[in-house]
Amino acid sequence: MKTEFDIIVIGGGASGLMAAGRASELGARVAVLEKKHKPGLKLGITGKGRCNICNDAPLEDSIDAFGRNGKFLYNCFGHFHTAETLALFESYGLKCKRERGGRYFPIDDSAHSVRDALMKFNRMHGTSIFLNHAVKRIHKSGNLFVCQTADATFSAPIAIISTGGLSYPGTGSEGDGYRFAKQFGHTVTPLKPGLAAVITEEPVSELEGLSLRQVAATLLVGERKINTLQGDALFTTSGLSGPIILTLSLQWARLATPPDAAISIDWKPALDFEKLAARLDRDILQNSKKSLNNNLRLLLPSRFIPIFLSRLDLPPEKAVAQLNRAERIRIVSLLKAFRFRIKSHEPIETAIVTEGGIRLSEIDPKTLASKRVPGLHFTGEILDLAGETGGFNLQMSWSTGYVAGEAAAKASALLRDAS
Repeated sequence: MKTEFDIIVIGGGASGLMAAGRASELGARVAVLEKKHKPGLKLGITGKGRCNICNDAPLEDSIDAFGRNGKFLYNCFGHFHTAETLALFESYGLKCKRERGGRYFPIDDSAHSVRDALMKFNRMHGTSIFLNHAVKRIHKSGNLFVCQTADATFSAPIAIISTGGLSYPGTGSEGDGYRFAKQFGHTVTPLKPGLAAVITEEPVSELEGLSLRQVAATLLVGERKINTLQGDALFTTSGLSGPIILTLSLQWARLATPPDAAISIDWKPALDFEKLAARLDRDILQNSKKSLNNNLRLLLPSRFIPIFLSRLDLPPEKAVAQLNRAERIRIVSLLKAFRFRIKSHEPIETAIVTEGGIRLSEIDPKTLASKRVPGLHFTGEILDLAGETGGFNLQMSWSTGYVAGEAAAKASALLRDAS
């Protein structure tokens, strides 16, 4: 089988399907080549199956969520951002709800509903989607991109590579796009886990599953504070995870993972040192006969108390009335800054996103087109763009996909008019 199209999209994930739908909507003949048996597999597991599709944060905050590379997204976000995303999905039957932190989810809490809406977007505009079609080879022959799969050869004057990063390879994100990009002369920056749980030097396996509600976590490099975030965290079998930890781990990855990094947990961020010290004094006055172990239950989860006491180096059976001023200060200090040294990230395969990717200076931010190869575009996670949690990464996928699909369709129309 030999098939010819106006545009070939390699990868049927979030950004690929958005690019294909927009290009088809504008009249281009589009083929999506998806290696797996179903499109949007990673999309189906995002947000623990609920799919945080976007965030209503102001434009500047959305840009800042991507760190030093965020300015690349000014045009994409300016053209297609939260309002446009919600409007498009609603027009294809997906209703969304806003939750804490400006995050939007499908009203039925199902990521599959998001995928269904994207598929409807493509079906209604005639996109041809080929499943189980892994691209083995792509090359340019004259003015055409030629993509070879096990069963067919596809050609088009325009190609959009939307193959994702390296996280969750079982969904199809196995790094094919990086190989294709290098083949066409593009630079791929170092690839690292982004939004990944951190592994701590201190063993915490007995705390696995313990949730921390509304704590503050600070990323430290040596004694330098990089950032502090307040929210929820979670102990894993080997370290820390949860929304605020994932964002701090991404910021750590951007710093080239220095070896002397740590996460410091403030268990009572609503109270400054003096107020917390006063509360401890009141607790001791009211419960003077209690042991230290029992009194700490007023301040900490019971499962964490043995580790806290071990770090404090005080006997758990000691009566709180016997605590001297220095010991009380040590308790408050540890409640306000309990450190875990960072050993490493969890593997990139389990990260939510990939940090690193195609160097942005080689891509036109207005069209997502390659500056090196005419007719070639890139979208989504394959780019050197990794954002914080909260729907920012999916918004990046929607925005880059929409802009690339639109630009590709306009370029395709010009080519047709010229022929």
